[in-house]
Amino acid sequence: MKNLQCPLRTDYQKKNINTALTTIRCLNEKKLLKISEKALREGIEKVVEQTQFLGRWQVIREKPLTICETGHNEVGIRMAMQELKQLDYEKAHIVLGSTARKSRGFPTIRQCLRQRN
Repeated sequence: MKNLQCPLRTDYQKKNINTALTTIRCLNEKKLLKISEKALREGIEKVVEQTQFLGRWQVIREKPLTICETGHNEVGIRMAMQELKQLDYEKAHIVLGSTARKSRGFPTIRQCLRQRN
């Protein structure tokens, strides 16, 4: 989709969006689904507003850089750390969130955070 404006800006979120769009395009072509480009565009451009999708790489302050992240497993946190490496900052705070069921991975997550350099 050309000129798509999405509030989710990280590389891993872009990959997820591309995967979803490709899947929807295939299902549309096979007549198993019918979602218009207009509906897709609106859904992606207003994803946070419409779903309250908060906490996935949500920058809540620029100075000091403060980011909310709800990545709840090692892969999710490693992707978030890759995003962090691309930023220029003096000091950063990361607020991690998880459900009790998902928090089993926190020891591994702490290791990922320590290895960010």
